[in-house]
Amino acid sequence: IVKHFDHQAKLTRYANPLLVLHTENDGRVQPHHAERIYQWSGSKCKQLRMYYTGNHNTIFRENYRDMLYALRELCLDIFPDAPWLPFQGQCTAPASAAYVRVERSNSQ
Repeated sequence: IVKHFDHQAKLTRYANPLLVLHTENDGRVQPHHAERIYQWSGSKCKQLRMYYTGNHNTIFRENYRDMLYALRELCLDIFPDAPWLPFQGQCTAPASAAYVRVERSNSQ
């Protein structure tokens, strides 16, 4: 059973780019779960965005501009020359620090 449910071991082996989006106000999944995913990941290109607004059901509605910005940035990390990237007009800038806490690792 441990072999199938040892999430830390699985995430430690995960080396692809990672984007974790979560809200501090999620009443169903506590924020420390998102922080663990970020910490346990073996990815060298990873980001945790912890939003101060929204809850489990409203996180996207409350933070969609920044979420689309973060997704676009992740896509650019993976495909730097991608002219087909979506969201061109909707994510011109990230949210201010008043709305999101960002942790980033981009070591090569």
